[in-house]
Amino acid sequence: MKIYKQQTILYNTMGYTKPETLRAYKQSHKAEIRVWENEYRKRNRDRILVIKHREYYKNRERYKQGSKEYRVKHKERLNAYKRNIIESLYIYALDIICQSQEHRCKLCGESDLRCLQFDYINGNGRNEARSYGRLYVWIRNNPEQARQKFQILCCNCNWRKRWINNEFGRKTKREVIVK
Repeated sequence: MKIYKQQTILYNTMGYTKPETLRAYKQSHKAEIRVWENEYRKRNRDRILVIKHREYYKNRERYKQGSKEYRVKHKERLNAYKRNIIESLYIYALDIICQSQEHRCKLCGESDLRCLQFDYINGNGRNEARSYGRLYVWIRNNPEQARQKFQILCCNCNWRKRWINNEFGRKTKREVIVK
């Protein structure tokens, strides 16, 4: 990129034209170079973004191929990373709704995190969830509203509540099952 061209010009004006002396200079002045690069990036942020944008669109297929290869090569690591983020958002959302570190079902007291679910207190959750997008992020950004709309129930209590209140998002064959 242009940063390195300017850096090379800077080094050449300082008398470091041979690769060995340039390497030695870089080794002995790492901290100064890092500070200079950070300052340059701060001053020319917009310019660097434009250059990166142009570079990407000139070589779009190469970047896409590289990205695809990276995802294939590091699939397990990326999946673990995503799981970790989702799990931390889930626990954070539980903290917000429960208002404590003790996560329990509101009805039966179950505390196994694998069983706990967010339940819409007034039902109609399927239609409301569409407007939120990513639920955990919405809960994180709107904690007061989330405490009024959600409660924590275990799977069994949540399904029992749905059955009793007939809170099914789609038409079900409940009548057939009861008969």
